[in-house]
Amino acid sequence: MNTIFLTGSSGFFGTNIQQALHGRYHIIPSHSNTLDITDADAVSKAIREANPTYVIHASAIASSQYCNDHPDECHRINVVGTEHVARACGETGCKLIFLSTEQVFNGNTSNGPYDEEQTPEPAGEYGKSKLLAEQVVAGLCRDHVILRLTWLFDYPKPHYSKGLNNILINTIESMKREKPFRVPANEFRGMTWIKDLVGLFPKLLQLEPGVYHTGSENPLDRHDTVRFIMEELGANDTALQLLVKDTTTYGSRARDIRLDTSKLRQFGIVFPSTEEALHTAIKEWRTTR
Repeated sequence: MNTIFLTGSSGFFGTNIQQALHGRYHIIPSHSNTLDITDADAVSKAIREANPTYVIHASAIASSQYCNDHPDECHRINVVGTEHVARACGETGCKLIFLSTEQVFNGNTSNGPYDEEQTPEPAGEYGKSKLLAEQVVAGLCRDHVILRLTWLFDYPKPHYSKGLNNILINTIESMKREKPFRVPANEFRGMTWIKDLVGLFPKLLQLEPGVYHTGSENPLDRHDTVRFIMEELGANDTALQLLVKDTTTYGSRARDIRLDTSKLRQFGIVFPSTEEALHTAIKEWRTTR
C-alpha cells in the first residue's frame, strides 16, 4: 500500500480526501498543530521519516481577504512553507501534489476560460502567493503535479466548521434567512463538488509532472448559478424574488477566472459540469437529511 503524507489534513479538502482514500492508501496526516511548515528542519524530518510515495500539500491560508490584510503571514505560510515541503520532496524523491488555485488568473484582463499555456496575472495576495509557490515547487521538486483548482463546494455536514464558504452552503443559508440577498452577475468561475475531486484523486496522483487545470467547468455567471441551486432546492417564485442581481461588485469588467480543463481530459480525467455536480450533490443531500 502506497503512503501519502498529507499537509492541511484538518481542512475542508484534507478531511474529505482522507475519507475518500481510506483503506486504499496509508495516509499520514499533518496539520498546523502537528507540523509547522515554516520550520524547514521539522518539515524535512517529518517527510524523511514518513518516506511517502506521495506528498499532497494542501496546507495554506486560503482566505483572499485574510491574505490581503496579512500579506507577510500569507507569504510565510503559502510560499515559504511550500518551499520547505518542495525541498524535502526533492531531497527524498517522493512525488509532490501541490494544490493551487484559479485565483492566479484574477488579475488577467482577457476573458476565460484559461488554459495552462496562458500567463497568470494575479491581483490579490492569495493568488500572488500561490503563483510564487507554483514556481518554487517546479524549481525544487522534479516529480511534481500542480493542480489549479476551481472553487470547491459541498452540502452542509455536521463536522464542517461554521463559516465554511462555498456556493451551495452559502445559498442554503441565504434562503433560510428569507431576506433579499445580492449575488454578482458579472463573475464567472467553475465550481467543483469536493466528492468529485477526491474521487478522481487516484488518477490525479498518476499524472505526469506539470500544471493541470482541475475541476468542473461552468458557463453560468454566479447569479445564474445561485438561481439554478435555488430551483434545484425547490424554491418557489416568492423565494426566487429574494435573489437580487448585483452588477456593480466587480465594476464594468467581469471577473472571469474560469479554467479550461481540456488538458486533463486528454488523460481520461473528466469532471461533470458544475450544473451536473450541483444537481447530484443536492439530490444526495436530500437523502441524508
